[in-house]
Amino acid sequence: MTMRDVYGVAVPYSTHPALRRLKRLGHVPSIHGTKIWTAGKVLIEYLSASALLNSATSLVDVGCGWGLSSIWCRKHVDCDVLSVDADPDVFPYLNVISELNQTQTAHRVARFEDLTVSDLSQYDYLIGADICFWDSLVDPVERLIDTALEADMRGVVIADPERPPFCRLAEKCLDKYGGELIDWELTESRGRGVVLIIDNR
Repeated sequence: MTMRDVYGVAVPYSTHPALRRLKRLGHVPSIHGTKIWTAGKVLIEYLSASALLNSATSLVDVGCGWGLSSIWCRKHVDCDVLSVDADPDVFPYLNVISELNQTQTAHRVARFEDLTVSDLSQYDYLIGADICFWDSLVDPVERLIDTALEADMRGVVIADPERPPFCRLAEKCLDKYGGELIDWELTESRGRGVVLIIDNR
């Protein structure tokens, strides 16, 4: 078996011929964008259970990795998606999964600090999963959230397995902007995490 269903998204296992071919061609992600992480599932379950994106027409998925959240949003929210990651080697994998799901997203190779008010003002929401896993990422992700809200985006939703850097980020953002930090236990697989929601509507 080389495929599995993850929340209605067809996702290949690492043994899938298309993924093995990418590795042979030298496409090896270097910033942990090497698989489907638990936080991505937490993000999707939260988005599926909430009504937050019901009227969304566009969003930005930062630190997208293989693009599970991006592709789920294209299929189930039916909005335009910009998938952003600092590692160009994740996008061949995202392309394979997009093709398997007969959908596509726009792509951009960029670090968090590269995204400007002008860039983000074109979109409704900023989403991300497991994007604050190093201490050095706390300040860039905080500035990215600042930029998103300055761009008058309607909200920010970030899921995490509750790593210490993210907890520090969440505390700072909740003090600054309010919002919620929700504990989430997965229902379709094992695992848990937290979801930071900042509603800017």
